[in-house]
Order: sequence, then structure tokens, then C-alpha cells
Amino acid sequence: WLDEKTRVIQDNSNPYWNECFLVALPSSIPPVIKLSVYDSDAGTISNGTDDFLGHAGFDLAQVISGDPTRWNKSTIALGGEENGKAATGEITINVRAYVDPVVTIVEGV
Repeated sequence: WLDEKTRVIQDNSNPYWNECFLVALPSSIPPVIKLSVYDSDAGTISNGTDDFLGHAGFDLAQVISGDPTRWNKSTIALGGEENGKAATGEITINVRAYVDPVVTIVEGV
């Protein structure tokens, strides 16, 4: 279970995060990623006060169906409902597989 959060982007109805998350998935589990998207009016991420925008899920095997060594872009409609509010919008992701079993992470780059 991975619980990562992006930074809050103030006063923008079409935010662009440009953030990366490295996720190591063992081959023993399905390569499915689930995202939950919220709007933070307070400027900070706080449970219970953020507006629900939707959930999105995608199968990495389908997103990276071509060349696994290049970035693969996919736009996914947000779905679901929370507290009587239906999902709105879509999210675009860029995904790349690392086929080399050794990955070096350099902080601050």
C-alpha cells in the first residue's frame, strides 16, 4: 500500500503537478494503480475538508503495452461518488517501466 500526496496548487482549476513517484510492484500482484483526487480549498491537504473530484484506476500492463522503455501518456476519466458528490474531470498520467532490476535514486535532482 502506497499513500503518496502531491503538493497543493493554489487557485487553479486545471493544475499541472509535474511530480514523480517511483512505485516498485512485485510480480506476484496485479499491476493496478488507484488514484483519489481531491480539491483543497484550505491550501493544505487535510482529511475530511477537501472536495472530492474522483477516483481513477489503471492497469500498468495496459498503459505500458508498447515499448516499456519509453514514457506512456494516458488520460483517464475520474469516476465514483463520495458523500453524494459525483466525480468530475479527468487526469493525465505519464508512466514508464524500469526493466533494469537496479534503480538508483538521487535526491535533489
